[in-house]
Amino acid sequence: MRNEFACVSDALESYDFVVKHVGYTLVAWGMDSQKAELSPPDKFYSQFKDNRHLVVELEQYSIADLSNPVVVTLIWDTIRILNLSKTRSQLVTGSKAIHHLLPNLLPPIDRQYTGKFSKLYQHHYTDNAKSGLERVIEGFAQINKLLRQQYGTCYLSSLVGKTQWATSETKLIDNAIIGFVKKHNL
Repeated sequence: MRNEFACVSDALESYDFVVKHVGYTLVAWGMDSQKAELSPPDKFYSQFKDNRHLVVELEQYSIADLSNPVVVTLIWDTIRILNLSKTRSQLVTGSKAIHHLLPNLLPPIDRQYTGKFSKLYQHHYTDNAKSGLERVIEGFAQINKLLRQQYGTCYLSSLVGKTQWATSETKLIDNAIIGFVKKHNL
């Protein structure tokens, strides 16, 4: 649905897209449990409207830019400032929201798969979420780099749209991580 908008700024203008697509998808992904508890719909939307400049600034970047520390800092600042749920750490909720708004930038991050794959959640991560994000992003950037070196720069983009789960290059990397964790019973 994000592709229906010319740019992320247009997508952010749509209450229906932000609340009903991004917000409701986060609910479907379990992000409105007692632990996460998303902000109410109007506040959820206003967080994006009030901080749209942060999201718009990120639009110029893609997964290929994740090795740039400036981009990582911008992602972290955006997640932290958006503050989309009532948890101390905004990492999981924020990354999933950013993924839906900027699907070419960041895969969704979660505890069940990304956390196990990267061992991000080995310790209580809420006090050190920025360094956790940095480690996860470093892993995403490394996977992307290795795939491009091994199969060519267009490999991931050639797979986008081939299945219902192949919605973006970042989602393909997320799918590979999920498959790896499941295969190895992590």
